[in-house]
Amino acid sequence: YINHGLPFSNDFCYNDFRKNTTSFTESMRIPKTIKYKYAHSVNKPNIYGSIYACLIYFLFNKQDSFSFDDRIKWISYFDSFQKEDGMFIDPVLESPNYYDLDWWGARHLSLHLIICYTYLGSKPKYEFNYIKKYYDHDILRQYLDSLEFDNIKSVDSDNAIMNLGSLLQYQRDFFDDKKAGETLLVLFEELEKRINHKTGSWGYGSDDDKEFISRAQQFAYHLYPLWLYDNREIKNTEKLIDLTLSLQNVFGGFSPKLNSSACEDIDAIDLLIKLSALTDYRKLDIEKALKKAFAWVRCLDVD
Repeated sequence: YINHGLPFSNDFCYNDFRKNTTSFTESMRIPKTIKYKYAHSVNKPNIYGSIYACLIYFLFNKQDSFSFDDRIKWISYFDSFQKEDGMFIDPVLESPNYYDLDWWGARHLSLHLIICYTYLGSKPKYEFNYIKKYYDHDILRQYLDSLEFDNIKSVDSDNAIMNLGSLLQYQRDFFDDKKAGETLLVLFEELEKRINHKTGSWGYGSDDDKEFISRAQQFAYHLYPLWLYDNREIKNTEKLIDLTLSLQNVFGGFSPKLNSSACEDIDAIDLLIKLSALTDYRKLDIEKALKKAFAWVRCLDVD
């Protein structure tokens, strides 16, 4: 932190960062293809590698180097993984966890890919048919009742809800699916009934339990983008800001542990930025927290 994070954050140059990041991404490319490895230690390319390469190129405005034919190749490549139920299946990654988890795997991939398709000016060849069972609102309510909102420290419900809600929004907006929109309204109604208004997030636990506070913050990060995308009012912005700021540790990460994870830091940083656009509450505190977090994030950016 002292020898790397602080000096590198003070001397940060966006253009150098952009160049180094895109150069590394290109080094992961299998020559003459649009297949990418995730890292040098990985033996085979997989769909995640290509997804992140595509997102990085567009994030850094490198899309101008994409010809029309390039875009068609990317779209065709992503389409090649999609099945008629809407899921994207990569045999290199396929395992029981590939279908059972929501922080990784088939459902997780869908959210990444809709961003890629949007950047590329297209949409998947199949609709997301696997979510249409929830158009039966009784099934949707039963599903939400089955999630452990009172025990959020040991569940992945926030990722699961984000995956479902975002695809409902995509079905509604990109496939003109009215039933998806109707189902989304029920989802909002059910989720809002379950908000813990003490924290502004979901779940219940002790104020002294930092692990609970951390998971509540992650729940907020995963669920409130649904509200933000639909310009739906978030009624607990000040409590959510307090919740998130309370997690920052001495090194600048957002975790009960000093060695915070990328997920924990991203979840907090992103939510602080988005909420600060909605209110003037604790603006200076948020700015200080983000500067402190930047030095911590730079610790991990080793050339």
